[in-house]
Amino acid sequence: MLMDRTWFGAACGLIIGHGWSYTEGFYGTTLLLLLAYAGVYLCKNRPLGLGVLVVCVVLPQCANPPPVHPKNELSISKHCDVMDTIYRGVRSESTLKCEAMEGLVSLRQGRYSARYHPGQRIYLKGTLKAPISAQNPGEFDPRQVGLETGVMWTFEGRTKAVDGAETMDFATNLKLWFRNALDEGERGYGRLALKGMLLGERHAVPRVDIEAFRATGTGHLLAVSGLHIGALCWSVWWLLSLIGIKMKLIYPSRMAAFAALIAVWTLVFLAQSPVSATRAALMLSLALFARIIGWQTHILRLVAVALVATVCASPVNLINVGFQYSFLTVLSLSLITTKISKNPSAITISITASAAAWVVECWHFGTLTFSAPICNLILIPIASVVIVPLGLLGILVSPLSQQPLDFVSWITELFLGLAGGLADFFGQPMIVGRHWSPIVLAILVVSLVRLNWWHTILVTTAMIGVTLYEKPNHTYIDFVYVGQGDSTLLVSNGSAALVDTGGEYDVRRLLGHLSRQGIKELDWVLITHHHPDHYGGLKALAKTIHIKHIFHSPTGDEGSHWTEMVSTVDGLSLKRPNPFQTLGEFTIQNLFPTENRNASENDRSIALRVTRQHSSLMLTGDLESFGERRLVAMGIPPSDVLQLGHHGSRTSSIQAFLNAVSPKLAIASCGLNNRYGFPHGDVVKRLKSNGTRLLSTSTNGWIRLIPLKAGWTALSLRSSN
Repeated sequence: MLMDRTWFGAACGLIIGHGWSYTEGFYGTTLLLLLAYAGVYLCKNRPLGLGVLVVCVVLPQCANPPPVHPKNELSISKHCDVMDTIYRGVRSESTLKCEAMEGLVSLRQGRYSARYHPGQRIYLKGTLKAPISAQNPGEFDPRQVGLETGVMWTFEGRTKAVDGAETMDFATNLKLWFRNALDEGERGYGRLALKGMLLGERHAVPRVDIEAFRATGTGHLLAVSGLHIGALCWSVWWLLSLIGIKMKLIYPSRMAAFAALIAVWTLVFLAQSPVSATRAALMLSLALFARIIGWQTHILRLVAVALVATVCASPVNLINVGFQYSFLTVLSLSLITTKISKNPSAITISITASAAAWVVECWHFGTLTFSAPICNLILIPIASVVIVPLGLLGILVSPLSQQPLDFVSWITELFLGLAGGLADFFGQPMIVGRHWSPIVLAILVVSLVRLNWWHTILVTTAMIGVTLYEKPNHTYIDFVYVGQGDSTLLVSNGSAALVDTGGEYDVRRLLGHLSRQGIKELDWVLITHHHPDHYGGLKALAKTIHIKHIFHSPTGDEGSHWTEMVSTVDGLSLKRPNPFQTLGEFTIQNLFPTENRNASENDRSIALRVTRQHSSLMLTGDLESFGERRLVAMGIPPSDVLQLGHHGSRTSSIQAFLNAVSPKLAIASCGLNNRYGFPHGDVVKRLKSNGTRLLSTSTNGWIRLIPLKAGWTALSLRSSN
């Protein structure tokens, strides 16, 4: 027990020490403070444990210098060495070390690009760019992860192998042999899923199947998860122990344990060492080693040791969603088997694991998958006990015959069909908003840990306080980053509406933002005009969010893409909006476009003026000079904030229009590094001469306007500097 508490003290200390580097929000800060209290409580009156806790908190502060942020762009013409290559379906990503350069370079290769392997030397000529940052709150941040792992650049340009193309090491050859085995034979659809389940190449799995597994809370089954590692270990150990007993070998259990360890670490290596699989392999290795030498071990100690090792190896794992899922789930299962019941039922285990996953799912995605306990009970045995062991066996015998692998692929296709049927039956996960994650965590902790009344009150009060703090404002307007497109969210008194949906490619950003805000219904969606960068996300949006009405201005020549898209979505109510409408505390005036058929589609955008008491906002879609002059002639009143027309193009925001609107703040919705150069320099100069402050989603990311008595308060993900 003393060692268990010491290891947990070390784990708490490491999380606290490294966690301050990644934590910005109130939720994370509160969790670190609670962990600090828990670590001190566990190690009190134990000098060794308390000393380990303090050392683990202090050392990361001394050992981790702040990362150097590279310039945005740099030309390069250098020779580089390939350090590592990760396969992602038909694509791959290589990590390079270049001559006389600080930091590593990430090289992404597509379906038809040359594949490079560790040990090769290649020549690069092109441009290095800094990794892209998160653009909306709660999104994955490649820039932060890249800087912490040493990857400071991504490369765009021409590449050429210099040497080493034919001299691959054993490890690389082994990976390629396994991949080639899955590329051959029949039943290719099932083999795509096997690439995800056996080799960790989740990008190879068809998108429709990924969505089905996410909808059932079983997405971990399409990757090499801890469950697969555990099932493989048990299968190999049980089979070889049985064979050893039949053959009357000495210590058959020990030899089986060694073989199981080899099989487990081989799978982790082939799967490119995902966090959950590495954690499971490390825990199993410790447990099997203890069994071989006759030591007694404890599941909670294994969890703590694995946690310490994983954080020490790569502190950035703390913000890895897979790390959070894996350790919170296994810790919850360890607690229920040691503190609650020695032999919990299968449904109890499934509910506990799902509840632990809900904490992470709710925070990162704003959803709760209540069907997860049932779906996991049905799908886990098929994936972990049948498909993974038989799939690996099929690959090993594939040089002799492809039929065993074809048989496993057929089982996998049935497995995918079953998951799709469950997804159709249960429907999409429930959208609740990320602010409910602390409450789910509090319920989980109080249920699994035997706390006294004081600690129960402390945890519950802290998590309720975090929930209230993280709950979104009751009235606000969000300019969501959707790439080179436009989407504006209006929320007031529990009602929500959307002006434009952005393009089809980046709609996932919009859906993620709506889910994290807890928005599962929209009173209306207004499409300002019929260009795909303003309505392309409507189809995917309608499948996830309930939309009461779709507003647009029918012109009779909207285009075939719009007509085809609308016809494929059932239940949409399309109509022309009223001149005036309300949304909670907002009053919205719709300024209809010209009926002149010779006008461009941009100049047939609907403009909106949104007001609340002393705060006003003008939205103009893609209106250009013709449409803006028309609004000036109509006598539009001034507005505090203006969303620049046509994403900040120089054909919009003419001087006469800026003088009429007289905004204090201008907002440009445009994509990062967009090829059009939006917002255009001419527009920026006109705004500067008018004394108007400028924010853009390309520079600042997500932007929020909160109406106060004195006007708008503007928040953004990043400052303009």
